[in-house]
Amino acid sequence: MNKDAKILVTGGNGHVGFNLVRMLLDDGYVNLRVSVRDKDDPQKTAALKALGVSDIVSLEIRDAARFEEVCRGIDYLFHVAATYRFHTDSATADAEMIKDSLEGVRSAMSAAAKCGVRKVILTSSIVTLPIAKNGESIPDETRWVENPQIPYLKAKSEAERLAWSMADNLGINLVSLLLGAVLGPGFGRGTQSTDYVLAITKGSMRMGTIAAKFPVIDVRDIVRGHILAAEKDAKGRYILATDNAPSFVELIKIMRKIDPKVPGALMIIPRLFYGVLPAFDWLTSRILDAPRTATRAMVSPMRSGDMLADNSKSKRDLGWSQQYTLEQTLRDTMRELKAA
Repeated sequence: MNKDAKILVTGGNGHVGFNLVRMLLDDGYVNLRVSVRDKDDPQKTAALKALGVSDIVSLEIRDAARFEEVCRGIDYLFHVAATYRFHTDSATADAEMIKDSLEGVRSAMSAAAKCGVRKVILTSSIVTLPIAKNGESIPDETRWVENPQIPYLKAKSEAERLAWSMADNLGINLVSLLLGAVLGPGFGRGTQSTDYVLAITKGSMRMGTIAAKFPVIDVRDIVRGHILAAEKDAKGRYILATDNAPSFVELIKIMRKIDPKVPGALMIIPRLFYGVLPAFDWLTSRILDAPRTATRAMVSPMRSGDMLADNSKSKRDLGWSQQYTLEQTLRDTMRELKAA
């Protein structure tokens, strides 16, 4: 990827999108076009403009015609924009999230084919992989979750499968990146990943936590992986997740080291009782005014194993590695949440 390549980043005001734009600029890629839902909304554009981005466009990712317009002249497309909701308020919201993912990918891939985009880098998730059950090998990028029922898992896996099908049919050079839970600075407003950190600081796991592992990864490591995927002669799926996924017990321990005021957990809840966690979490969130974390979407997969992923292919092919320690990532996340 030459420094003068024309690059489009969708979802540029999101956690990953914003940090990606910032790192591209830092690396000397100045020929950027960045999309947000509404370029006339200062809440969506102020931070981007402060970075020096001038080419900001409005894009509703379901709008195929508009997507084609903003893709004209583009060499590399980073399709980051998506709805990220482990927990929604209704079946209607779940359906809209799935539709966003599918129609967004369909629009992106169609636009890329029509406009002659050299490479599409798609932001996906490790939730497209099966759960790592006890005694089984850690899933790599060759595997897929089977028949996902949780709406967010369904949205991500079906959208990525659609992208690969269209890439094959349309001859598009595609790379998909499977992310762990994204933490670290530069999120502007909280996400459902940073909500876990916020909830812990509020004491949501004071009465008890789970030993399940949570594959967090720093957003700065993630966007470096995106840029490497564009720069390298990379093809296929790549996992960007932490080398050693911490348990919630470890997360709380490190957070308490950073800030002793963070409440500890009185007990570790056995997997046998994970089924009651969503109800307990709902009650706790109401009492503490904390984000919901132990929702059905989060708990259901963890009842039988952990969300783990083998990142060795990314290290081998991309030259990628995890640069930020978990303590630094949590420290920076906590600092930004406190300042919000």
